[in-house]
Amino acid sequence: MSVQELALAGLNDHRLFTVLDLAGTFAFAISGAVAARDRGLDWFGVMVIAFAVACGGACCATCASAPFRRPG
Repeated sequence: MSVQELALAGLNDHRLFTVLDLAGTFAFAISGAVAARDRGLDWFGVMVIAFAVACGGACCATCASAPFRRPG
């Protein structure tokens, strides 16, 4: 098996999509937490904003990547 075939096999794996989805959700949460901290919110406000931004960003990313996912 060539390197190109191995790379394509990895891109078709559902685990790769899961890892990328979780990494994107984490990045959205960090950006929300930084924005909330810059506005002077306490720790509870930072957690609420980070959660809201992470969920919203994950929903947008999932909807944007839906045409590229295979059913099943």
